[in-house]
Amino acid sequence: MLFFNASLARVKLELGVLYFRLGSYEMAKTYFTNAIADPTTPVDVRATVQAYLAEIEKRLNPSLFAGLVQSGVRYQTNATAAAHRDP
Repeated sequence: MLFFNASLARVKLELGVLYFRLGSYEMAKTYFTNAIADPTTPVDVRATVQAYLAEIEKRLNPSLFAGLVQSGVRYQTNATAAAHRDP
């Protein structure tokens, strides 16, 4: 469809959504930015594209916060005491 009419913003939006769902965020971002580059793009398409672009930014720049917490407590009244054996 874009071959015949390259200014179809809704088609670019749908192609961007397709690539987004496939996990190809860079390609999706390309279609989304092309969709909103045209000044005649409808407002609803622009709003949808902005939401997807924000989600792509989150997924491409994840916050890598990780940690490990470990603790242990041991108590023994007489560490040298052994079990009593009968001879």
